[in-house]
Amino acid sequence: MFIMAVGGMLNAGYDQILLLQQPANNQISQVLDTYIIQTGIRYGKFEYATAIGLFKSVFSLIMVAGTNYLTQKYAEVGLW
Repeated sequence: MFIMAVGGMLNAGYDQILLLQQPANNQISQVLDTYIIQTGIRYGKFEYATAIGLFKSVFSLIMVAGTNYLTQKYAEVGLW
């Protein structure tokens, strides 16, 4: 369970953050998920938003693979 949870560390539950954003707190409450939505939908930069989402997914996969390697090395338990 821990290995798979590491991949979800970049997810911040953007729906709650998006609903609570206001112009007064927009700079403070900006996370990667809301930035992707803002860039893609509000500004129409779909290619850029897709590239950011892809980078986030690849980075999560690297984190899962790294955690799997470390758990296999030290705890002799892993996903594959």
